[in-house]
Order: sequence, then structure tokens, then C-alpha cells
Amino acid sequence: PDKLSQAILQECDDRFGEGFNISIIHICGIDATENNTRILSTQYSLAVVDRPGYDSKTLWKEILENVTPDNRERLIWIAPWTGEMRSSTQLRKLLTNVTSNHVTLRQDLRDLVPTSCIDYILEYNIGQWFQ
Repeated sequence: PDKLSQAILQECDDRFGEGFNISIIHICGIDATENNTRILSTQYSLAVVDRPGYDSKTLWKEILENVTPDNRERLIWIAPWTGEMRSSTQLRKLLTNVTSNHVTLRQDLRDLVPTSCIDYILEYNIGQWFQ
């Protein structure tokens, strides 16, 4: 995946020039916080989805103690996830299909994550990273 990421970034540089700014974020479950460097380069942010019921056997204290320093610095917490599927993939798909209409986005997310998380997504325009 890191080679693929580098190839994508190189293609962006080739097409749009080195002045083109791009931000990449990786949405994952808490199970990916301990050793995510195998999956994705540490240069990207990790948006961790706390899925009650799905991750209930894992204690947050243990997770935070085991998170590598690099991962700890790049975490964005989305908690608690209240969506029916309790899946980080579901949020990833929502953000992939997000429009610039904040009202629609709020309606799509209101039963899935707390209002504060929706505010965060809108404030930092997280959806743009999935366009």
C-alpha cells in the first residue's frame, strides 16, 4: 500500500505540479492503531472509529497504551459510532460520496456519529480528502 500511495502522490505531482497540496486520511477501526505502519505509511492521519459492540472486548486504556508514538500523534477519534453496521467502511463510503451540501451530510451522518464529530468533519472539510 505504501508503494501505491507514493505512486498516487507522484501522479498528482506529475499532473498538477509540486505546488499541488493534497491531504490523505485513513479511516480505520481501533484494531489498526497499534501497528498500522504495516498497512499505511505513518505520514497519513488515522481516523479511528470507536464502534460500540464491535470493539467492546477491547479496553481503550489498553489500546492507548499500545499505540505507537507515531500513531498516537496522528489519531483523529470518531466516537461513539452508532451506525447500524458499526463499520469504519460505512463512514468511508459516506465520505467518498459526500456532497458540498452540509444539510445533506448532517442528515446522512446524524444517526451514525455524534454531532461534535459531524461538526469536525464539516469544519475541517474531511470529505474533500475522499473526492
